[in-house]
Amino acid sequence: MASEERLLSAAKEIFSKLGFHAATTRAIAQKAKVNEALIARYFDGKFGLLLALLQQEAKQGHQEPPSYPPQDSVEKELTEYAFFHFHKIVRESDLFKIILSQFLTDPKFLKRFRESIPLVTQDVFLRDRLRFLQEKGKINANASLEDIIADVKIINIGHLLFTHLIKGDSEEETLKQLQRLIRVYAGNLG
Repeated sequence: MASEERLLSAAKEIFSKLGFHAATTRAIAQKAKVNEALIARYFDGKFGLLLALLQQEAKQGHQEPPSYPPQDSVEKELTEYAFFHFHKIVRESDLFKIILSQFLTDPKFLKRFRESIPLVTQDVFLRDRLRFLQEKGKINANASLEDIIADVKIINIGHLLFTHLIKGDSEEETLKQLQRLIRVYAGNLG
């Protein structure tokens, strides 16, 4: 594994374990078994390393096909997609919390994030599945598939943030509520 990849892997582990502020470039470099100076060389410091990690996560997330088969209705497809992404975020919840904290407390970081990573990236797999449903007449022909994908991601992340992380509802209850939201949303697409 190349030095950059080892640094990204180590950064993910250290940031998730210690938090962004407590994590040091020294600890990350030691974990990656590389010289600490490589962090500055490759990433321009700890902020750049976190941004590179987010870019990597975003890229990998959109290259990973959904773990569920294509569904026969818009509601089922969007529900399965939302559940799939909910579980991915929950698996990475430590990193998600660190990123969210940085967004809320560090305007400079948020600005750099917005400049380097699209806030809502498109998902080719879901777009293709929705296009198929649209061709079958299950989604209005004039509906923008990109807007639907963006809406579902916003519903999903917002719901996860408020209902699960802040309010403290269980995963099961959060998913039930998410399913109800998707049902209402999907009902307006036909």
